[in-house]
Amino acid sequence: MLVKLDGPPVLKEWRTEQGLQQDWPHWLSSRAVRQFESGKISPETFADQLIDEFGLSIGRDEYLQHFKRWLSGLYDGVHNLLDELRPHYRLAVLSNTNELHWPRMMHDMQLAGQFDHYFASFDIGMTKPDHTTFEYVIEQINKPPHEILFLDDAVRNIEAARACGMQAVQVEANVGVRETIESIGLLPKSSK
Repeated sequence: MLVKLDGPPVLKEWRTEQGLQQDWPHWLSSRAVRQFESGKISPETFADQLIDEFGLSIGRDEYLQHFKRWLSGLYDGVHNLLDELRPHYRLAVLSNTNELHWPRMMHDMQLAGQFDHYFASFDIGMTKPDHTTFEYVIEQINKPPHEILFLDDAVRNIEAARACGMQAVQVEANVGVRETIESIGLLPKSSK
């Protein structure tokens, strides 16, 4: 929602015959992805397992090079939106991420210092959409869940957040984030 991705995490030309059926839903439920993004395995083990799981025809180093570059930057206006929200609300980020991407997000994309709470899945050892992840976030934020607004682009994460009592809205990209926040009345509507 805040960070742009440069194409799919697995390119079609890398897939062998057995791997052609693998798609985005498989990525979201992939055992290798979930283990890596919960901090349980190294980047090298992740790449090896992913190559096997998706039936890829490339090697570990080539995959890791692609994966490191997968995050291409922030959507336009992210910093401006955070600057508008910060004086009025406590901000938190809950991201399924990993040790390769998180430093880029914090430093290269300058998201460090932009939020009051940071919940990086590899750091907390839990991933969305597990209910325990949302329960942990609620406990750490120390607010009633109905006072927490959770925005995400994945339906399964929205459903899990709602099941834990949060307000949750599915959005697409940064434009959807601003429009949603304005429609709820948390910011005045922009005059674009």
